[in-house]
Amino acid sequence: MNKEKRTSKLSYLIETIMFFTYAFFAVNWIAGSTLTPEIMAHFGIREFSQATLISNAVTLAKIIGNFAAAYVLNKLYPKKSIGLGSIFIVLGSVIAIFAPNFMIFVIGRFIMGFGGALFIVYFSPVVIEYFSPEDRPLINSLNTVCYNVGSILALLLVSPVLKHFNNWKHSLLFFAGISLILFFYG
Repeated sequence: MNKEKRTSKLSYLIETIMFFTYAFFAVNWIAGSTLTPEIMAHFGIREFSQATLISNAVTLAKIIGNFAAAYVLNKLYPKKSIGLGSIFIVLGSVIAIFAPNFMIFVIGRFIMGFGGALFIVYFSPVVIEYFSPEDRPLINSLNTVCYNVGSILALLLVSPVLKHFNNWKHSLLFFAGISLILFFYG
């Protein structure tokens, strides 16, 4: 029996939520990088070489996250795996924002990066599960630019948000809040 798979409106809703969840992960990540001088001052970090721990932690999180993603997907299946990635993104952000010291901040950013690494791997299984073969190339192409869209959003939003809140913690909390809203909406 040749059953043709059609793409539903729900598929596009799921894709949109995933796309913007990852895009706002990128915004939060870039905002944290942009606000490095304020973060360094807050934690009393004087040498920029110490601040590179943040980038190194994320690089490590991405490596570990990419390897762990397949295992997690196999155990939890797509919906719960995506939820777990989203939780790590938000949880890591909140830990970093309320960190009492720089090492806890780095650990928070690691958890956030780990969630982002898990999340990005789950785009393909979702596309295969929810989209028709005809729609898959377009959706996969769109998914490859979600971090870039997040970069554009960061360019447009970080400065006004920082100006509004006048505080790096509140600014990052705002972006984490958007990720949290997307998590509950999804």
